[in-house]
Amino acid sequence: MPTTVLSASQVSANIPSFVGNPAVQVYNPPLSPSQLDGGLSNALFFFEKTTLTITANNIAKRYGESLPTFTTTITGLPDELTLGDVGLSSMQFETPATSLSNVGLYFIRPYINALPDSALLERFDYVFVNGLLSVQKVALIVQPNDLTLNYGDRIEGISYQYMFDSTGMPEASVIRENIRQEHTGGFTNVVAVVSGKAMVNVEAIVNGKAMVNRSFLTSAKAMVNAKAMVNGTMIIDVDAASLLDSAGLETGTALVNGKAMVNAKAMVNGKAMVNGKAMVNDNAMVNGKAMVNSDGINEESNSQAIVIITEADTLISELYSINLVTDTVAGEQWIVPGTLVSSNFNISYALGKLTILPVALMVKGSNYVIDDGDPLPTYTSAVTGFVNHETSQSVSTGVSYALSPGYVGPGIYSIVPNLQLLPPVNYVVGYINGTLYVNPQGSTVTAVNTSLRCVEVVPDSSGLNYLAHFEFQNDNATPVFVPQGPNNFLSGSQAFAGTPLELFMPGTGGFDVRFDGSELIWNLTSNDNNGQESLYAEANSGSFECVNKNTNARITSDAHEVQPTENIGLKFYPNPVKDKLVIELDNATTSEINLFNSQGKLYKAQGVVNSSSSTVEIDMSSMSDGLYVVRLKVGEYYKTLRVVKIGDH
Repeated sequence: MPTTVLSASQVSANIPSFVGNPAVQVYNPPLSPSQLDGGLSNALFFFEKTTLTITANNIAKRYGESLPTFTTTITGLPDELTLGDVGLSSMQFETPATSLSNVGLYFIRPYINALPDSALLERFDYVFVNGLLSVQKVALIVQPNDLTLNYGDRIEGISYQYMFDSTGMPEASVIRENIRQEHTGGFTNVVAVVSGKAMVNVEAIVNGKAMVNRSFLTSAKAMVNAKAMVNGTMIIDVDAASLLDSAGLETGTALVNGKAMVNAKAMVNGKAMVNGKAMVNDNAMVNGKAMVNSDGINEESNSQAIVIITEADTLISELYSINLVTDTVAGEQWIVPGTLVSSNFNISYALGKLTILPVALMVKGSNYVIDDGDPLPTYTSAVTGFVNHETSQSVSTGVSYALSPGYVGPGIYSIVPNLQLLPPVNYVVGYINGTLYVNPQGSTVTAVNTSLRCVEVVPDSSGLNYLAHFEFQNDNATPVFVPQGPNNFLSGSQAFAGTPLELFMPGTGGFDVRFDGSELIWNLTSNDNNGQESLYAEANSGSFECVNKNTNARITSDAHEVQPTENIGLKFYPNPVKDKLVIELDNATTSEINLFNSQGKLYKAQGVVNSSSSTVEIDMSSMSDGLYVVRLKVGEYYKTLRVVKIGDH
């Protein structure tokens, strides 16, 4: 362009409009023959070139959270210009991190998709500087879910809650499942149990205070030495005192029966020693992860984890998570979780509650029949329901017995058993009383008479088309009991269905037997005078036929001797009874109600009949506690019920 020389060091020229920051140079043509002189001067610029430094800002997020919005800090930008003016309005970022990237540091690289135009590049130098994304640990609480088992059950089914703040975590459910798999996948099938004997009076363990934020690991050797319980649970006994020995936990010196417990953090730091030797080698693993120099066991995470070891553990290379329960007896126990080692969480622990329910034992008293004047028998009972190979001898002082009411002579008595359990009590005891029948004996005693009232024709598909109505007459003042057997049996008929009555209350009664029409004989031997008399009653198809074809005739099951809670053809309740006994008559009527105590004493019962509900109500509120027999005439037949009267105590 046209240039005017002003002096040896200055020239002047008119510069046309331009874009950017072009270089301005003066050109002198060569004058010497060699053409080596002249040339371009140094470049001058209208603007000084500026460096724009675009630095990604450092930022932190928690493990599992979505990636945050990245930002930059830009230095060197002139005040009069905007980001759009210098081509930086659409900033982009790159990082290898994702929402599920492990705890650590990751670069953030800022960039723009397209370079600024040449004019901007003439004016500015663009420098992009990476920032750091810090993925930080999440606070995690591991807590066993409460579990209910029956005493003697295998200790299994322990599950966990994994509690953390999931705000901003789009894949929180995936994270929780990953934790669950990582945690439970490293468990041994052995359970650590605090010795019940060692726990006596150790309040800090019973109330759980000593277990707060604890978790447990075990060495392979300690696990191998586990013993099997009867229910199949493999256990490692843990001494309660060792759990409270803080010094021993730090040094590994709290050996009990060849086992010790050591603080896991002390092991990682190389403090824990057994017999003067370091217990952890450089390659030690916890559930497949490195333990030494691990950030999974430190002041913030697993600081109270305890390792169960043996005296033989001089250099540990593998550890396993193990659950601990504070006892296996009935009651409220604690579940202390197995350790979870993870670099993505600061882990603490809460306790779960293990409710062990007592198991039902049933004590069933035996029945006895004696004559008045005989010595009382030695009572026995059958005890069923024990678990863990336990017996009455191993868990109790035995069964004691009492008669109710107290013995006074002939009558019916309840034999009340009582099983006195030793602590710890792991059973709830239920009872079925035995019965002592004391038959009258002596010169005034008469044999129970037998008779056949009649035979009824009752066609039946079984071929037993006849129903024999046998009756008895007990003229004694007290009941007579003759068990089925050589003194009380049916014989003769080729086919029959039924059994003879065993309890004969004072007065008359009866029972029914289906048979095929051939000869059927009821044989009964009972006390008479100072000896015995055998009587019988015979029935066949030719016997006296019942004139009244009573379709409500009793069958033998209606007349069986029963336990107090059983039904013998009529519904009656409550049993035991405190005040009023209700008997459902099933649309029948009753004309006679008698009440006997266990010695056969007759009480005139006051029965109130409700015809609309077909029930009769007997007031027993004034009766003494004990066993009673209600004998009532329903239609043409007698029925017998056994009830127990109890007071409000």
